[in-house]
Amino acid sequence: MKLCLGTVQLGMKYGIAGDPQPNVEEAMHMLEYAFANGITGLDTASSYGNSEEVIGLFLQKNSAAQKQVQIFTKTPAHCFHRQEVKNYTNILKNSLQASLKKLHAPYIDSYLFHTADYAYDYEKLYTLYQLKESGDVVHCGISVYTPEEALSAINSGFIDCIQVPFNLFDHRFYTSGIFSLAKEKNIAVYCRSVYLQGLFVKKEQTLPSFLKVAQPYLKILQRISAENGMLPLELAMHFVKNFKEIDTVLVGINTLQQLKENLTIFKTEIILSEIAKEILSVFAQLPEIVYLPALWHRESL
Repeated sequence: MKLCLGTVQLGMKYGIAGDPQPNVEEAMHMLEYAFANGITGLDTASSYGNSEEVIGLFLQKNSAAQKQVQIFTKTPAHCFHRQEVKNYTNILKNSLQASLKKLHAPYIDSYLFHTADYAYDYEKLYTLYQLKESGDVVHCGISVYTPEEALSAINSGFIDCIQVPFNLFDHRFYTSGIFSLAKEKNIAVYCRSVYLQGLFVKKEQTLPSFLKVAQPYLKILQRISAENGMLPLELAMHFVKNFKEIDTVLVGINTLQQLKENLTIFKTEIILSEIAKEILSVFAQLPEIVYLPALWHRESL
């Protein structure tokens, strides 16, 4: 299992933790530190503000990183909206070249659709798959939100990787068998939302009004963490690391200190098999609004 740096926070304001977006100089320091400490995966997207440009600036300044870093980026959302099938190839090629130019990268290791319902359209998935012939893309895949989307994409035979949310509160992709199916089909699983956009580290008094429903579950989480001598952040990471079907864990950061903390946590080996079973049981029936950010009312922030 590898640790990949999620860079949405380097290009735009994101999450509920309340940390400010780092400036370009701070972002450079974080990327340099990540690479120097063994992180060679960077996850971004064309819709993450100026994230691709920030990564591109870093790669321009670091020739070693340009050769070793694996870039995961995504197509523009709804890139085929109201487009005819005959235009699909050119749309993807143009989007890919735009990302390569901004990233100053020789190729993209993993290029993913950023529109989950494309998982049901095999014509779209096949068009993405064909990009690998150019050599500009090594792996292709899709970022999804539901196990049903993941199942459809996996069964298409046209993807090499899939990005899914998975954390202490959201177990859907494990309990539905998606992890084991992906492993069987030799499809890489990239896990995002490990900290649920910072929810696991939010203080009770700072929770947005629409997330007050999460309070009782966060208290249970704090109890389990304390009983096992860990912070919620540590428990969240080690819970995910317990699932060997996951190939890459994506973690977003706002500060260099957060990056250092995540590296320390990730490199610490802790076996959580029994605690993981407890978490799967205790948090098995949570209301969707607790673990689905799409249902959160951001205007209340």
